[in-house]
Amino acid sequence: TETEALVDLGARVTWEQRAGAWTLATGVEAERTHWEIAYVDAAREAPLGRVDPWGEVAVGTGAVTARVGIRADTLLTPSQAPRIQPSPRASLTTHLSKDLSVVLEAGRFHQDPTLLFVLGMPEGVYLPLERSDAASITAEWSSPKVAVDASIWARRMSDLAEWEKDRSLGRLQG
Repeated sequence: TETEALVDLGARVTWEQRAGAWTLATGVEAERTHWEIAYVDAAREAPLGRVDPWGEVAVGTGAVTARVGIRADTLLTPSQAPRIQPSPRASLTTHLSKDLSVVLEAGRFHQDPTLLFVLGMPEGVYLPLERSDAASITAEWSSPKVAVDASIWARRMSDLAEWEKDRSLGRLQG
């Protein structure tokens, strides 16, 4: 089986407003991709799209910046119901010195199921977006010539589409 993107077009529009220590940012990302799935002597083509609006509020004192945001992750496929899931995110950045910062982040992220399943199988119309819940801590150090960062993170994934032993589609967690 071979999966190939034939056309990939995207755009991002962003608006940002600052007022003192506060920043409000919002925008939308859009993408259209035309996919071809080939299997032995058969092929299927289908367009996929997404329109993902997002928003974020940040407040910072110089030494500490907190951000809270949300994104609507989508998958739009002809002849299938739209898939839309909220993806909340948050971070806290502490500047310990002019060269050293620590960033704590957490959020939920959604991604497309395997496109072979979405487009090439009857059960694909019922697959939800795959979900990940993640958290991380990152130390960032920089000088005028060098920048170094190190992260520790954890992620739990759910609603992953995968083959069962009887060749039906199932869901993985972990």
